[in-house]
Amino acid sequence: LSLDCIAVYIGPKSYFKLLHSKLEEGVAIKRLGFGSRQDYNTIKDKLKVKNKNYIFKYDTHIDSYQRLLIIDRRLLFFGVDGLFFESRYQPVILGFLKYFLENFKKGKI
Repeated sequence: LSLDCIAVYIGPKSYFKLLHSKLEEGVAIKRLGFGSRQDYNTIKDKLKVKNKNYIFKYDTHIDSYQRLLIIDRRLLFFGVDGLFFESRYQPVILGFLKYFLENFKKGKI
């Protein structure tokens, strides 16, 4: 891939710590999980996030799953085949943003 990308890894503990710290700073976070209602409830109960800036939905169509994080529509973190990348390349960011918004709209709470 030649998309101005670099490999990165953020483990689950540091991811959740970062999520909570960003919410405390007032950052709005929209999150979409893939799996069953039971999977969703397990994650929701584990995180215990009660913040008006946090919206967490789920989608049961696991075949649509893509791990990604978009920040201010300017920075993208995404995973492909177990590797994680960062990109600031706008055409790639807009493609992932379109994917996310379409799936988020269909997501359930």
